[in-house]
Amino acid sequence: MLALADQMQDSMGALAQTLLYAVIPLFLILIYLLTKTVIDRSARSISYMKVFGYHDREISRLYIRSISITVLVSLVACLPILVFALDLIVQLMMSEYSGNLELWVAPQTYVVEVLIGAATYAVVAILHMRRIRRVPLALAMKVQE
Repeated sequence: MLALADQMQDSMGALAQTLLYAVIPLFLILIYLLTKTVIDRSARSISYMKVFGYHDREISRLYIRSISITVLVSLVACLPILVFALDLIVQLMMSEYSGNLELWVAPQTYVVEVLIGAATYAVVAILHMRRIRRVPLALAMKVQE
């Protein structure tokens, strides 16, 4: 069993790094599109806030902070679900092997996952702060259909 574990670590170790490099851009794009939708739908409200004297920094804090809290809570809340799904996949994958192969995830892996997710979201938040600054005041004055 120890030899099997060593062989799997040698075989799958590089694959895990490759998946990490492939998933980060996907996460970045997904979070960007989701948060862009929220900000685009709130463009008129953002414009009204500018008309009423709010500064871009205050508006950014209002929108970006709430989205940030939601993203970070989702990252942490989804960890047990992801580990459960991964455990099922490993059980299905290893069902033909004799012996009991159990999935073990190092505790520091959870911390690294949340840190990578938070850093990726920070890039998206910076992009959206610029986007909020560019919402025109004239949008508040347009006739709403």
